Amino acid sequence: MKPSAASAAIMLTVMLLVAPTVGATMTDAQRRAVLGEALDAYDRGVAVVRTNPSVARAAFRDAAERFELLVDDGLVNGPLLYNLGNARLQAGDLGGAVLAYRWAERHMPSDPRLQTNLM
Repeated sequence: MKPSAASAAIMLTVMLLVAPTVGATMTDAQRRAVLGEALDAYDRGVAVVRTNPSVARAAFRDAAERFELLVDDGLVNGPLLYNLGNARLQAGDLGGAVLAYRWAERHMPSDPRLQTNLM
């Protein structure tokens, strides 16, 4: 069963709150805001993927960039990297998607959704 965007957002928010902040430059509030922007951008892409693929790809690129901001800030966990992989894949960046999925695999090696995406 595919988790809803709401459950993914809740899971990522929890991960944001418990993530180490050594070397981090964003506050928890900033991280939550960036995460919200990333999820909103991804949802915008999903909403128009069939009717306007070029706009969808741009939204997915925006989502990937926002997820990358969190990674660059030191937040590294399986769900975030999985979402980064999904955004990159939908944006047309297959190599970047595989890289993110492989990195996510280190944090959640038995996740069936991740394994499906790597097939």
